[in-house]
Amino acid sequence: MKAHNTEKPLSSPKELEPGAWCECYFDIIRQIYLHPFKDELFVIRQAGQLGRWRYTPELTYVDGYELAEMRCLRFSPDGEWFVILLPSLGRIEIRSTDDLSCLRQIQKEFIYDESSEMCLSQDGRWLVLDACKNYDKRGAEDGAAWIDLQTGETIFRTWEEMNNNIKLEDEYATFIGQMKFSPDQKQLAVNIWYDCYISEINFFKNLHHKDQRIEETPLSYWIAENISDFCYHADSTRMVCFKTMKPGDWKFDEYREHFTPGWLGELIALSTTHQEELWRVTIDASLTGWEQGVVEGNYEPYGYGAKVLVGETEVVCTAPGGQMLFFDMENGTLKRKMKVNGNYIYAIGWHRDGDKIRVATDQELQVIEWK
Repeated sequence: MKAHNTEKPLSSPKELEPGAWCECYFDIIRQIYLHPFKDELFVIRQAGQLGRWRYTPELTYVDGYELAEMRCLRFSPDGEWFVILLPSLGRIEIRSTDDLSCLRQIQKEFIYDESSEMCLSQDGRWLVLDACKNYDKRGAEDGAAWIDLQTGETIFRTWEEMNNNIKLEDEYATFIGQMKFSPDQKQLAVNIWYDCYISEINFFKNLHHKDQRIEETPLSYWIAENISDFCYHADSTRMVCFKTMKPGDWKFDEYREHFTPGWLGELIALSTTHQEELWRVTIDASLTGWEQGVVEGNYEPYGYGAKVLVGETEVVCTAPGGQMLFFDMENGTLKRKMKVNGNYIYAIGWHRDGDKIRVATDQELQVIEWK
């Protein structure tokens, strides 16, 4: 779809119907988001379409629109508006979640064609996105831009300014897979994908003050496989991520033949303050009962994309067949697992009460107790 500035109603929601594609970690063509409070799913296509679906109680199409290439969507803390990235137009838009109307446009010269990820601070004031200061100098001038949504002030830092160890030698094969602020808002975690199949998670200081100094080299974890999702613990000193891999890469790796049937990936707990891995758990048939995994090619072409949520004492990840696996946050011991109503889990998130989980599936939106 050619980029343009004329918005029009969504002609057909069929291509935005939720389906098995939500299982793929690499599916930037279509992405799905659960509204923080309403029983609604927002689905975007990179081709330039947005659709809203509502559980009534079955999943029903409500409305949507077509505009230009869409890469990322983030809801405000109160759920009343969302920010969407339109890289081909060099701008972001702030839109109402009530009627999808555009409330405001922010045009920035450093939003380039490959910008793909952004995150929003807990108070909804600061937006940070991956950007490039000079497109003709891709790699050397790739970095992050902090935008104050109240004043419009922008602060740009290259990745090399923030971490001298980052060298984007082949910038066109490198992109940002995910960005998140820590709960205390002092740290920014960035998942950088190299050659589209190797991940490195970097932890930067949240540099949203223009005079703030970069005092030390941040932590960096070379995971060596792709990260489909990660989540901070509330104390901001720990993180849990889920790694997976494209099926073809396992098949042709003679050193990986020992992996057990039903292999989907690994759940890894990391320290965000010290260079330390806390624990690691393999997710395979022994835990899920699901014999067909990434190794067997059941999740062609991009692997299984688990969603992760971290509580005070437990961490949960999704598994095939509508399963949820709960592990002890301290040591990674499996504590329990449960089957929700549905074959596919599209998204998980906290309930506003704080002690329940909202689980969006292909059948319904369920609320379960967090023990």
